[in-house]
Amino acid sequence: MPRSCEHFGNAAKRRAPSPPPHIRNAAKRRARPQCRNAAQCPAPQPPLSPHVYPHPEDAHDHIPHPRPRSHRASGPVLATAAVLGVPYVVGLLFLTLTPRGFQNRMPQVLDLVLGFAHHTLGWHWLGFTKLELIANVLVFLPIGILAFLLLRTRLIALALLIGPMLSLGVELAQAALLPHRVASLVDVAANSLGATTGVMVAWAASSLIRLLRGKQ
Repeated sequence: MPRSCEHFGNAAKRRAPSPPPHIRNAAKRRARPQCRNAAQCPAPQPPLSPHVYPHPEDAHDHIPHPRPRSHRASGPVLATAAVLGVPYVVGLLFLTLTPRGFQNRMPQVLDLVLGFAHHTLGWHWLGFTKLELIANVLVFLPIGILAFLLLRTRLIALALLIGPMLSLGVELAQAALLPHRVASLVDVAANSLGATTGVMVAWAASSLIRLLRGKQ
């Protein structure tokens, strides 16, 4: 464009007066009519999807935030815990609340375990009393795992109490109803240790799984 034409265009722009503020406001009001009652007001439009906003910061406020994950057990976890836990608890109660103990029902198993420990592993320190104590710890380990799967982290205190309460109930039932069985607080302590260990193992595994999923 020649310099004279450019100068003429700039001068025309400078000479063009802008409308007064009250005229501009009136024009805006006419372009955006106001409704007097709720029936005349248009229905509010839903927020646009994030991809139609011109700027990412405009769409940030309309993007729904993800809900925090629940710490409750899901349906498949509850079903698995019920399928595996109910038969295990029934078998445990059958072994502990019947007149004959495990050592009287299957003495060959105890002899086989002790013989393997003495002759193969060289654990000559392992006798029947210590083997029974270790068995009382291990037999309640799945109880703690099942309790955690059913209650999860929100009720972890209750999960820690299920094993000791179950063991105490078994020992009280033996003392009151089974004179041939010997009730002992040592058994309660061993069972409680096993159940608590099971809860801690399940809690550590669950925390590790959530951590690995969060990194993906």
